[in-house]
Amino acid sequence: MNGPVNLSRRRFLRDTSLATGALVLGAAVPWRGVIAAGGDALEPNVLVAVGADGRVTMQFTWNELGQGAMTSLAMVVAEELCVATDAVDVEVPIWESKYGNNVTGGSSSMRESWLPLRRAAAAAREMLVTAGAARLGAAPADCRATEGAVVQAATGRRLAYGELVAEASQLPVPAEPALKDEAQYSIVGREAPRRDVPDKVTGRAVFGSDLARPGLLRAAFARCPWSGGEVGEVDDAPALAVPGVRRIVRLEDRVAVVAENTWSALRGRDALRVDWRGGDDPELDEAIFWQRLEERAEQPGFVTRDDGDVEAGLATAARVMRAEYRLPMVAHAVMEPSSCVVHAHDGVCDVEGPTQAPVWVARDVSRALGLPFANVRMKSTYAGSAFGRRLMTDYIVEGARVSREIGAPVQVVWSREDEMRHEFYRPASIHRQAAGLDADGRLIAWSHKIVTPSIVEQHYPGATRGGADEGALRGVADTQYRPENFRAAHVPVPGTVPLGWLRSVYDCQNALANECFLDELAAAAGRDPVEFRLDVLPADSRLRRVVTETAARSGWPRPSRSGRALGFACHACFGSFAAQVAEVSVDGGLLRVHRVVSVIDCGTAVNPNAVRAQMEGGVAMGLSIALRERITLDRGRIAQGNFDDYEPLRMHEMPVVETHILDSDGEMGGVGEPVMPPTAPAVCNAVFAATGLRIRELPIGEQLRS
Repeated sequence: MNGPVNLSRRRFLRDTSLATGALVLGAAVPWRGVIAAGGDALEPNVLVAVGADGRVTMQFTWNELGQGAMTSLAMVVAEELCVATDAVDVEVPIWESKYGNNVTGGSSSMRESWLPLRRAAAAAREMLVTAGAARLGAAPADCRATEGAVVQAATGRRLAYGELVAEASQLPVPAEPALKDEAQYSIVGREAPRRDVPDKVTGRAVFGSDLARPGLLRAAFARCPWSGGEVGEVDDAPALAVPGVRRIVRLEDRVAVVAENTWSALRGRDALRVDWRGGDDPELDEAIFWQRLEERAEQPGFVTRDDGDVEAGLATAARVMRAEYRLPMVAHAVMEPSSCVVHAHDGVCDVEGPTQAPVWVARDVSRALGLPFANVRMKSTYAGSAFGRRLMTDYIVEGARVSREIGAPVQVVWSREDEMRHEFYRPASIHRQAAGLDADGRLIAWSHKIVTPSIVEQHYPGATRGGADEGALRGVADTQYRPENFRAAHVPVPGTVPLGWLRSVYDCQNALANECFLDELAAAAGRDPVEFRLDVLPADSRLRRVVTETAARSGWPRPSRSGRALGFACHACFGSFAAQVAEVSVDGGLLRVHRVVSVIDCGTAVNPNAVRAQMEGGVAMGLSIALRERITLDRGRIAQGNFDDYEPLRMHEMPVVETHILDSDGEMGGVGEPVMPPTAPAVCNAVFAATGLRIRELPIGEQLRS
């Protein structure tokens, strides 16, 4: 069985309990901390089980968002247990605190499961070998695990795992099981097809919007068009006149129309007449928004890294360069609008739907309904993309409140317009940089000041130092470059627009500013951009090797055809090191990206097939944001509403992406986020090579035509 098996926890225990002859492991496996009701619980997990039929079950405690983690983690278990990958069944359990703080984000699912899962599976293998050796009358050292069986080396006698689980389950769980030598790997590191894909391409996969059950009501919400507003007078008569509409539920900042079906709920919502009142900044428009950032940019900000003496370096430089870059707000623009099924009843709340953070769902729903943390039961479904949007729990909490009010299960349904106008956006930013070059064109001083709101401060007030957010300086304060004099500063900006974490978060913006400015400096110095970077990359930096490999594999600095130009960019984040070369042409103001050569050092690539998919997806999303994506404000409202005025990259615009995964024995890094940051600066630098025009503001949009 290859696909996910969505069994309840009760059924799992029934089918694989010790009483029925199964070996269940995990109690001794180190795992991440957990946010529990009291905020201080840390519980072990049951991760791996071997059944009496010899099949292996892995609890998939993360969320499959399209990144392929479900397949890659099963490969890790199969490798360590010495079974075929298709002998591992994957279960998506109802979330419990014992599964830990499994927030699927920050390219963490593989990185943070790698060792715990190996240990869990290795413990199972060790126990099975011990049990098998005893049955065979041999020493454990004289036996080995292979192909789902324990084999005595001298005689070749073998016992299948299923024959041994009863005896093995009586043994103590090894606290420090020996891990398989990576040199002996036969599964990890080899291409494997994703087990979630067949169901997705045949329509069998269940997403949040697919959920259905008898008697389920649907809820559509009217929300204040600007943040902080309240519900005033409500004329609900027109909505109640819509056939199928059952109830109108008024909350503080939104009104729910509950109906028998989605169509009636949405029509009822459209008929609703609501007088919105108040608001944090209802007159905010695009000009005022950017004026506020500009005013803040005059402040020195909070310096989080200050190497050498930047001012002295600039004063003695043969040439000083200054530049300002601007990046707008962008939306997650997930393909599947938010949806979930929620049922608050009998002192508990059952939730089913897509999320990146079941533990945050439990936290926020328990707070909203006044329930014990453990009384919120979250079951995850597939997500029609996420990119950070489903870290937010707003759509689930609103459903929980309505369900409690009406005493029935409801499915929350968002339209595309709801999603575009009421989500949590990547913040806008201004980047002011200054750098000094010596007489030989070498970088001797560099300062980078970032003016942007803090996402963390908005969601957790007081969590930063007066709003100074070190996270906003990721990729800057911790840059791999090492000029003698360097300074990074953050100027926080209070804001009322809801903000959230979007794929690669601040790294994407900061890499654009870093890498384009370095390209400007190289051009000013009359030097090759790659060589210019290598000057300030330490010899022991993993990024240095990625830079040289990318240049070599792309044919740098010569494009494949005349009339085209190359641009280079690199970045390190989320534990991985990535670089790209973009090959573009500009004809009559029309930009065409023909090819992107993308190289990564992510340590062990468990499933290169999944890594390549992430690399291609990262380029697509980075290019989409570079070319067209921009959220703007109009009288406090989000101006965009759908894909007609917030247009992502089209299929025909996708360039050829050449992916290269470097062999590496370095620490494992993420792959979902690190590839996206170099894309936009590589394209912008290629535009300069093609036209001489510097792109200092995204999206590129119509800048070439004007």
